[in-house]
Amino acid sequence: MEPPPADARPERVRLFVALALPEAVQTELAAWAEDALHGDAALRLVPSEGLHVTLAFLGSRDASAVGEIAAATASAVAGTAAPLLEAGELAPLPRRRPRVIALDLIDPDGRVAALQSAVGAALAEAAAYEPESRRFRPHVTVARVRKGAHPAPRAPLRAPLPPFAATEVVLYRSELGPGGARYTALSATALHV
Repeated sequence: MEPPPADARPERVRLFVALALPEAVQTELAAWAEDALHGDAALRLVPSEGLHVTLAFLGSRDASAVGEIAAATASAVAGTAAPLLEAGELAPLPRRRPRVIALDLIDPDGRVAALQSAVGAALAEAAAYEPESRRFRPHVTVARVRKGAHPAPRAPLRAPLPPFAATEVVLYRSELGPGGARYTALSATALHV
């Protein structure tokens, strides 16, 4: 067997860990966002299947590390109760020059923040993540701002979603393309309901 060429590089994958939203919530939230944000040419709506709560963005990693990252994530959240979330208000992020429009989520018992902290610590220990210095803000990105565009200012809006349980933590692969990012679930860990 011949060794690989000296200039061969290992396959890289773009990864993040997220709290998956129930399909019914994704559908309802996408429809609401389309209605609430329609007509703003500065925005590109996120399709329903792309709606999630990011817990840790890992960026580009060697594909060979996916198994270790999945195991560290699963271990960090094993036995954890599913958080019950409530819809907050739409918010531009960051506020001055927004790159996204997000729906803030209310985490009344702090379970999402605890999940994010546990996942971040486990992935940092596995040398797959460097925790962010800013405080975690649970949210769902519902629209992205087109490059060089400025979204129209909006009055605060709250999505009319009933409280919901998010029951799965997923390691996703993100592939960027002209139509936006496409996410593929690589592993999932169920949370207790």
